[in-house]
Amino acid sequence: MKNIVALYARVSTKDKDQNPETQLRQLRKYCKDKGWPVQREFVDFESGRNSNRTGFTKLKDEALHRNFDTILVWKMDRFSRRGIRDVFNTLDFFTHCGVSVVSFTEPYLCTDSPKRELLLAVLAWAAKMESENISTRVKAGMERARAEGKKLGRPPLGIKDLPAQVRRLHVEDGFSFPRIAEMLDIGVGSAYRAFQKGSKCVSSVKD
Repeated sequence: MKNIVALYARVSTKDKDQNPETQLRQLRKYCKDKGWPVQREFVDFESGRNSNRTGFTKLKDEALHRNFDTILVWKMDRFSRRGIRDVFNTLDFFTHCGVSVVSFTEPYLCTDSPKRELLLAVLAWAAKMESENISTRVKAGMERARAEGKKLGRPPLGIKDLPAQVRRLHVEDGFSFPRIAEMLDIGVGSAYRAFQKGSKCVSSVKD
């Protein structure tokens, strides 16, 4: 009986590499080497602190219908950055659906590992601490911006101005993409794509 697999990848502006293909390429190769057919790939461009991510929600819906047997993920923290309880709740949900979860970079977290629960607790705690540290840095940056007289909040701009505005907020003011998305009332993925577009425009002007 073949082990039908779903791949899940998540990137956010807190990640060093913003391209989900970095995760997906190796996940696909892993499945190919194992002879596991990939049923579908789910991708999110959002913070792990948001539990209502579009791709993640679809992944859970399909797990309920047993459309695959296993979920292969780069790391367990791709599921959540909200702490140990949320990680355990997520894994319990998939277990009750009859779907196993495999972490590509953490083989010691496989279902039959006796150390799995202890290691998951430590990793979830570390992910939460990292997320809180990032949040602290963002708040510090906002306070610095206020002290320097910079205005925070959604600026009045048109669609054509969005790439330049996002680039300025990120490069000059140092705001993260989730914070920029919040300020401009747009999605994080939209903010990142606008930044890429703005960067290309700047590059072409220099050339």
